[in-house]
Amino acid sequence: MTIKEGTLTRTSATVIIKDNDKEHRYGKDYSIEKKENGEWKPVKQIGIYLVEMVSISTLTGELKFDLDWSERYGELENGEYRIVKSVDTAEGKRELYAEFTIE
Repeated sequence: MTIKEGTLTRTSATVIIKDNDKEHRYGKDYSIEKKENGEWKPVKQIGIYLVEMVSISTLTGELKFDLDWSERYGELENGEYRIVKSVDTAEGKRELYAEFTIE
């Protein structure tokens, strides 16, 4: 999982997930964590956030998610962050990460 070049702002980004070997299923939910003293900590939400419960498949091998976290997290301060997204695989759930820096 990566952030599409040129899309990162303090309130949004486009995330690209590439599945080269198998088809996986993803939901729309995600979270953001900030690195503090060498540890990843959840960023505090500022409002109520509802997620549409859908399952999206990677039939084409690539998915693109436009994320706007302005209502959920507001503007991110300077620092190191990562977007956390869950994926359902044949082996069970696992998490994917896309790290980024706000300057």
